[in-house]
Parts: sequence; C-alpha cells; structure tokens
Amino acid sequence: MKLFIKKENILKPLNKICNILNRSPNLKILNFIFIKIKKEKLFIIGSDLELELIAEINLKNNNLKISTIIEAKKFFNIIKELPENSIFSLSFYKNKLIINYKNINFSLSTLPKSSFPLILNKEKNIIFNLKKDTLKNMLYLTKFSMGFQDIRYYLNGMLFEIEKGILKIVATDGYRLAIYSKFININIKFISIIIPRKTIIELYNILYDNNTNLVKIEINNYFIKINIDKFIFISKLINGKFPNYKKILNYNNKKIIEINRLLLKNSFSRIAILANEKIKAIKIKISNNKLKIMSSNLEKEKAEEILNIKYLFSDIEIKLNYNYVIDILKTLKCENIRILLKDENSLIKIEDCKNNEIQYIIMPMII
Repeated sequence: MKLFIKKENILKPLNKICNILNRSPNLKILNFIFIKIKKEKLFIIGSDLELELIAEINLKNNNLKISTIIEAKKFFNIIKELPENSIFSLSFYKNKLIINYKNINFSLSTLPKSSFPLILNKEKNIIFNLKKDTLKNMLYLTKFSMGFQDIRYYLNGMLFEIEKGILKIVATDGYRLAIYSKFININIKFISIIIPRKTIIELYNILYDNNTNLVKIEINNYFIKINIDKFIFISKLINGKFPNYKKILNYNNKKIIEINRLLLKNSFSRIAILANEKIKAIKIKISNNKLKIMSSNLEKEKAEEILNIKYLFSDIEIKLNYNYVIDILKTLKCENIRILLKDENSLIKIEDCKNNEIQYIIMPMII
C-alpha cells in the first residue's frame, strides 16, 4: 500500500529535523531519522543523543502502520528536488523505502527501528503552559549572552528558573550577563534547570516560525520537553551549578545615564572601526555632561566621538568590550536605555528605560 504526501507538507519539518543532526562519521546512526506512520499521523524523529526533535504531519486516508529508519540527508535531498507542489508516494518493501512521483523513482535502504537512539524519559514531570510569544521574546533578548564551547560547561546554556510565579531566564559567558524576569502566575514553588545552548538556538528558531499561541512545557531533573504545535523537543539538561547571578544584581550602581539607544549604538559602531581587533576595547569617559567614546589600535590610529548627556555625578572612565555593548544595543528595540555605573572597576548595568523586566550586565576591562 502507498502513502501519498504533498512535498510542501513535509519539506519544512524535515529540514528542521535535519538541522539538529550531528552528521557524525563515528556514530553513523546519528545521520539517520526515525519515521513512524500510525493511522493518520506521520512522525519524523531526529536525535543527536542530547536533543531529540519530533515533527508531526497529518495524513489522509492512511491505514499503514510502519516504523523504520532512513538516512536523513538523502531523504531530504530527494524530497527537495521533486517538482514544486508535487504529491509523491511512499511505500515500503522489505528493507527498502520507495519514493515515487510520476516517472521519478527512488529506492532507499532502511534499518530496523531498534537501532535508533530514542531518548527515554520515565521521570515524573512538572507540567505547565506558557505563551509562545513570551518565551520567544525572552529567549531573543538573552540568548546572545550564552557561553560557547566554554570549559565551564554550565555556561554553555541558559538558566531557566521559576520561583513564586516569576520565570527568570539567565544567560552568561562569564563576562556579560542577560536576565529576563517575567511574572507568569504559575503555581510552582521552585524550578532551576540549565538548558543546553543548542536546544535554546533550535527552540528559538521553531518558535520564530510558528503561529501557535501556547507551548506546553514538561520538566524533571534530567529532561525538558516542549510541545510547540506540530513539534516536540526533548532535551537533556546540563548537570552543573549556575553562577550566583543574584549576588551580581545587588551591586549598588548609583551613577545613571539615560541616552538614545540608536545614537549610542551608531557611535560605538563607528568608533569600533579603529579599535584594536584583538582586544576589542573601547574607552568611555564621562564628565561635564559629555560622554566621550574613544578607540585606538596598534597602528597608532585613533577615533573619538562626543555625545551630550545629562550627568550629575563624579567623573568616570571605563574600558569595555565594544561587541558586548553593541550586541545589547542591537537586540533591544526600545528608544532609550539606562546605563548604571559605580566606578572604573565595577560592572555596569544596561536597562530598557520603559521595561524593568530585562537587565544586562557587562564586566569592564582593566584599564
């Protein structure tokens, strides 16, 4: 018996699945996907042993019941190269998957389902719903601060914490920190987990492309499971102790500047052109209601720009990694930001003037 599928119904979810695969030369099974057909549902499952993504596709008039494994890249490339709006057929014969469209035929080898490394999760879960746009926005405003291939493995992810109805998402690479706190009115005493970087990136991509209103989240000590419309994420968690971000938030930064976000971003981008490309440092000097932004490099080239501000405190001079500042200013969409300082060697805070839910912290460079 043949199963008929429209190309456009399977191509996009199949692409999402293929994106998470490791394409490992040493463990070839990770280059494969699990296909399960049951009644009027087609499930495609991909895994890299840490993250599992399941896509669900609706079928019509199907009586097949099949579970098999095929090589992901070959299957995706075949489907991609079929004519637009084509309706092709799948059929299974012994250890082969047959793909047919008019005079086009492919025969792919399959493997038994028992060889696929499904993530097994038998722990009891805490379950709650969250607005899709809330989660998407929180991830967007914080994910750039995660560590990347850091030896401190617990930084290569994002803290997801719920306490007294407040969800906090925290990301840091040890030099900068982003924290978003949002009251979500969920009756959960306390949850604190670290979600891996890859899961966060792939999760955001699917949230960005999806029109659903709610996501269903299930958490235990080892896994997080997230249902987003026709997709299911199952991810292992990072087993580690996240830095004490609450201690950092208690710094008493009393020197305050309010400034237009785009004005400051454009100034930093210009002055960064002549900054030392290795250390990426820009110096700012604040005095007499002036913010002076300066850079120099090994070729003894210099750049300087002065912005008018309102500043009622003692003079201060501080050196910052310009990428850290520009990342924040590019990500925020507000008109004005607030910069809070203490002294030359203390961390600085950057906030949206009209949204106290999001905070950014940057460690200064030693002058």
